[in-house]
Amino acid sequence: MKLRKVLSQYFSEQEVVKLLTLLNKDICIIVEGKQGPTGKSTLCRKLKELGYKAVERWEIEKEENNNTVSIVVSLNEMITKRITSSELFA
Repeated sequence: MKLRKVLSQYFSEQEVVKLLTLLNKDICIIVEGKQGPTGKSTLCRKLKELGYKAVERWEIEKEENNNTVSIVVSLNEMITKRITSSELFA
């Protein structure tokens, strides 16, 4: 599964299983974390390429007044494992 490969770059296997259980393509994924090279933009881009709704926290101008469901993913450490695009889409 392509999504599993993407998530395994950032999270432990236990966290990946939790996220895979929660995620569906109708829920917005908000990616946040400390400033610096943690992979926030990369994760957002890869999620979008796989058809998921994903944004970085800074892209949200203001909170909407209507009820919404979203998942917030916090990246505060540098990525330790890299995966190439060819591996991702194999």
